[in-house]
Amino acid sequence: MIDLAPADADLRERVIWVVNEFVGAWRKYQYLEKRTGISARKWQNVCNRVQQPSIEMIAALAKERPYFLAWMITGRSITTVQVNPSMEGWVDKVVQQRIVKSSPPSGES
Repeated sequence: MIDLAPADADLRERVIWVVNEFVGAWRKYQYLEKRTGISARKWQNVCNRVQQPSIEMIAALAKERPYFLAWMITGRSITTVQVNPSMEGWVDKVVQQRIVKSSPPSGES
């Protein structure tokens, strides 16, 4: 069973939590190096709280666990649908989400 993440965790602690959720304890840093191309030593330094995570580390974890990306970066979950601005129609998707999000619940004005 995976432990709940601490509610008051800073960015590094959230990254460490995602690492622990993503990878088991055995050969953790070597596995991360193989999956991400980022050296095992750097992963170990982050997990041992010697250095802060790099943007490359956060991006690598986001590829493996995209549903934690907003939480990992901001400390809160965001329910808005993500968009890819390199794909046709992304503006319409954002506009639609803003309209839906800003509409008052039925029965309210």
